[in-house]
Amino acid sequence: MFSLVKQLKNKGLKIALLSNTEIPVMNHIKKQNWPDFSVFVYSCEVGMRKPDEEIYKYTLEKLAVKPEEAVFVDDKQENIDTANKLGIKGILFNSADELLEKLKNKIVFV
Repeated sequence: MFSLVKQLKNKGLKIALLSNTEIPVMNHIKKQNWPDFSVFVYSCEVGMRKPDEEIYKYTLEKLAVKPEEAVFVDDKQENIDTANKLGIKGILFNSADELLEKLKNKIVFV
């Protein structure tokens, strides 16, 4: 997945990590210094959680993109459903290989 994130960043795309998580996990991620992500949004830090619409809107704002310009990947269908409702292209994650194929269909230059 990190290789894919790096590829997408190298294509000029903005990448956000949007996570429903707790403070210890957030702190661990922050220590990892993952430079290929443009934005990090943690539920425990912003007081919102997926699948609430507000956290998606907040993330779009941080990325400075419109819903129709965004692709959202998650392993829970209810989170995908919310993204789709907001006009974001949602992709249900099953495997990295399948995700790459689905991204090729959503983003023509991957």
